[in-house]
Amino acid sequence: MYKQRSVEQESFNRREHDVYWSPRVDRDGKLNVVTRMGKTDWYAVVDDIAEGTVVLQIASWPKLDKGNHLRFDVIYEKDYLLDELQQVVNRERAQHGQPAADRPLRIGDAFSIQCEDRPGGNVISSEFKGSILDITAAAREQAKVAMYGAVARKLSPNEASDRLKSTVHPDRFQRIAKARDQLLPPDPKATARPEV
Repeated sequence: MYKQRSVEQESFNRREHDVYWSPRVDRDGKLNVVTRMGKTDWYAVVDDIAEGTVVLQIASWPKLDKGNHLRFDVIYEKDYLLDELQQVVNRERAQHGQPAADRPLRIGDAFSIQCEDRPGGNVISSEFKGSILDITAAAREQAKVAMYGAVARKLSPNEASDRLKSTVHPDRFQRIAKARDQLLPPDPKATARPEV
C-alpha cells in the first residue's frame, strides 16, 4: 500500500467514473465477490509487528485506475496491542466463516473494515459497530498481478495468440481469436499490394 512512483501521464491514473476494487473472498467454501460502496469501507494492512504492538496502515477503500492498479486516497497509521487486535480478528474471521480463524497476524495481512466512521481505537473495543473481513489472499493476488504487470513486457497480438493457443482449448481459442480480430484495426501490411 506504499506510495508508488507516479505515472507520467495523469490521464492514465484517472477513470471517468470511480470504480472501487471488489476482491474475491473465499467464504463457506464458495468464491464470493465482495461489493464495495466506498464510503463506509476501509482497507487496512498490517505494516509492522514488534514488541506486542501491531502497526496498521489504514486507507479509504481503494479505487482502480485504467490499468486496474489499486489507488489509495487517504492513508494513516494506527497502533494496536497485538493480543487485543488478534482476538478481534479471530472473532471476525470465525463470524464470517473464514478458514484458519485463529491464524496469527502477519505483516502484509489485509482487512476490509466496514464502519461508518474512520476506524480508530474503537476497532478493538466492544463499542465497535461494524465488520472486519480478512481479504489477505485477494490483496496478495492483486499485488502479484500489479508486480507482474510492471515487470512483464507487452506482447504483440501474434505473441499473445501463440501463448493463448498453447493454453486454451482449440474451439475456445477460435472464438477468442475471432473476437480479437473484430476489435483490432486491419493490418495495413496484410492489405498492401507490392508495387509493380
